[in-house]
Amino acid sequence: MAEWDGKTYICTNNQKKVFAQIRKNPKVEISAMVGDKWIRLTGKLVVDPRPEARKAMLEATPSLNKMYKVDDGLFEVLYFTEASAMVYSFTGKPVEITL
Repeated sequence: MAEWDGKTYICTNNQKKVFAQIRKNPKVEISAMVGDKWIRLTGKLVVDPRPEARKAMLEATPSLNKMYKVDDGLFEVLYFTEASAMVYSFTGKPVEITL
C-alpha cells in the first residue's frame, strides 16, 4: 500500500484470482491489525494503467522489485475511490478517516 498522486494505492499480479474478482466487482475491504488496534479500509478500486503509477509503487515498496518490473505485463496498481477507513481499538471509540 502506498500513497501517490493524492491517492491510496495497492498492487497485485494480474494473473491472481483476486485481480479478476476486483475487475468484476471493484468494491473491497482490507483490514489489518497491530497490537490492540485495527483498521478497515473500504472503497472501490480502479486500475491505473500509467507506468508512472507502477514506478511510484515500486519505489515506495522496494521489495516489490524482486517480483515485478514496470512493464512486465503482470504488475498492476489500483487506487481507491469512494474510500474511507475506520480505526478500531479495544480500549477506545472508533475513528473514521476519509481518504
